[in-house]
Amino acid sequence: MNEALHHIRKALVTSLTDHVTLDGGSNYVSVGNVIKNTIDEPYIRIFSFSSTEADQNASSFNLECTTRIEVNTSSKYNSGGQLDCNKIVDQILNRVRTRSSGYLDLSSDNFNVYVTTAPTVVYEEANLDERSYFRAEIDLVHKVEKI
Repeated sequence: MNEALHHIRKALVTSLTDHVTLDGGSNYVSVGNVIKNTIDEPYIRIFSFSSTEADQNASSFNLECTTRIEVNTSSKYNSGGQLDCNKIVDQILNRVRTRSSGYLDLSSDNFNVYVTTAPTVVYEEANLDERSYFRAEIDLVHKVEKI
């Protein structure tokens, strides 16, 4: 199989589950690909975004895979809350963004991640029903080779 996005998504969910907190303690932020409507903020949703063949040559199969990580927080209207979103994003980037080692290990799925970048983080805010909702969208680009 030459589709790496679902392997990347699974590895990201595993990497972030029980490692991201809102308060620095043991109250972990929910992480998943599908977030049930019974889950309250904060939560982290991870989903596949795009895959493009890259660095084509005769001897290897290379992909540039983009995965989106969505951070959602809320607070009582006009009482802040964006800082919570920023802190969660910071924890995520510290865990998954690296320059030279510690990339996602997809070797058991016959893929090797050799570059990970986070080119964009976009923040949004909405005020509804006496609550303020904050969302950050982190695009992670992984360069992956089939091994």
